[in-house]
Amino acid sequence: MKHYIGQIETRNGDYQDTCTIRFVTDKDPEEFLDTIAMRWYDDENDGADKIDDWYWHNGEVVVRGGAWETVDAKTYEAMPYFLTKFKDGDTK
Repeated sequence: MKHYIGQIETRNGDYQDTCTIRFVTDKDPEEFLDTIAMRWYDDENDGADKIDDWYWHNGEVVVRGGAWETVDAKTYEAMPYFLTKFKDGDTK
C-alpha cells in the first residue's frame, strides 16, 4: 500500500473550497480520489451525475478529486491528525 496526500475540490455557487486529505491505497490514486469525491456528500452516489469531471450533489454542489502526491510512511504518520484519513475500505 502506498501513502498519499490529496485534495477534494468543492464548489457551491461562487464559493469554492479545497479539503486536503491523506489516504492509503494500492489502487490508482486518481481513481481513489475520484471515488471519494463521488461519495463526498452521499455514500449512495453511483456517479451517474458526473459532468466534466465534477460530481453533482443535490443539483447545487459539485465535487471532484484534485491534486495528489505520494509521501513516505513516516511523513504520512507525522501529518497532523486534522487531515481526514481514508483507506481502501472507506470508499465501498
